Amino acid sequence: MKNKLIGILTFLIITTGVSQTQIQIDSISNELCKTFVDNEHLVDSINVSISYSKHLFPYLEKFPKDKREDIGMNIYFRLQRNCKTFLDILNRDDPPKGDWETITEKPSSDLNKSDCELFLEHSEFKYYEGNGDIVRVTIKDGFWIDHFLDGTFSKLKFKWINECEFEIEFIESSNYTRNNFSKPGDKYIYQLLSKLENYYDLSVEIPNSDNFLRFKLYY
Repeated sequence: MKNKLIGILTFLIITTGVSQTQIQIDSISNELCKTFVDNEHLVDSINVSISYSKHLFPYLEKFPKDKREDIGMNIYFRLQRNCKTFLDILNRDDPPKGDWETITEKPSSDLNKSDCELFLEHSEFKYYEGNGDIVRVTIKDGFWIDHFLDGTFSKLKFKWINECEFEIEFIESSNYTRNNFSKPGDKYIYQLLSKLENYYDLSVEIPNSDNFLRFKLYY
């Protein structure tokens, strides 16, 4: 359904000038999310159709045709970040590859302070995207930098918030998906859960949402 939904959004796109603030984008995303939740009892495709018809399509019609695609795609990616119900719909239709899984609550860590202090003995890591692509990570000088296969990057601030948890804060990205998914100041809380032979098991919490994820970060 991910490709189908992108197709619907692309089909709608048409316009000329008018910039949208992130507050407006997130506001319409929140309205969409509420409707997705209210209609969870429906078949996913019907739920999406009703929600888009009620909120997204009327919203996009307010703007010139050449702007609608960019606005629609921004909403699409912000929904994935902030709306677990929408992400669940996408994952049911197109299960993610790689090591990512959605979890219902924050797990507990098996590591102690000494274990977690060893994490930054490494500065180079990698993880697998939901589509199977490898993303290489550099953690250095208080920054977390994602390096994508297409040569783009994302830059985030890195800081510890307790002995086994750290926070990364989005600064900028030249990657299309990441730039639409996050806005400057967005924060993500990572928890080190366990250390295996060549990777760490981590959880990710998205503040102000009910999204919790788990994945492997290889070193």
